[in-house]
Amino acid sequence: MKKIELTKIVTFNKLVDTLKLDKLTGKEKYDLLKVFRKIKIVSTEFEEFKQDVINKYVSTDECKENIEKSHNGDEEAKKYVDKVNSEINNIIYLELNSTKEVDIDPLTEDIFVKFIDSNEDLKIADIMLLEEILLGSE
Repeated sequence: MKKIELTKIVTFNKLVDTLKLDKLTGKEKYDLLKVFRKIKIVSTEFEEFKQDVINKYVSTDECKENIEKSHNGDEEAKKYVDKVNSEINNIIYLELNSTKEVDIDPLTEDIFVKFIDSNEDLKIADIMLLEEILLGSE
């Protein structure tokens, strides 16, 4: 099990859609795919958590009523909605800054180098994130 900050998992998951694997063998692609799938599961769980938090707060009758009133210019309702938004953001922020354990096998340096060579337009920050997750560099 590898401990990874959830912010890095979410960023990694967004980056995956832009990555190419053309310089890798079939086996190497499969090894990467296994990592991508496990990261995606954690990232999807966070997105579901985030939506559940939002739904929990916004689905109440009181909140719905205040949202409607705030759209009509009611200042007290706007304060209420701002407070609810702040609470939602705080909960999501705390979760996003947590650490998750993910069962992934690190890649070899050879596979990682081929992977980076397949993605020549990556920024250094992206390469560092990929290295941390895929190789275990801190």
